[in-house]
Amino acid sequence: MSAPLALTAETLHVGTTVCYRFRHGSSLGTVVDRTDRTITLLGPACDGRFTHDQIDTLLSEGVLTVVLTERQYLPTETLRAKRLTRGGR
Repeated sequence: MSAPLALTAETLHVGTTVCYRFRHGSSLGTVVDRTDRTITLLGPACDGRFTHDQIDTLLSEGVLTVVLTERQYLPTETLRAKRLTRGGR
């Protein structure tokens, strides 16, 4: 039997959906920015910028998990702004 796959910050790219668990609940969010040092998550109840080391810790502790979906979980204002920049309503 093989060992489970360990995820790291290298796994997360712009558009990746994640579930962030916090003290009083959890929230789905989307990776919206990635640099050589940080990863930014944004969601209805999830808004944060973390270093790659912090992301590695959150993933290893199960606080952050990757969600396999094509849907992006962003705040309503962000979705509205994205639609307007694409010419939608």
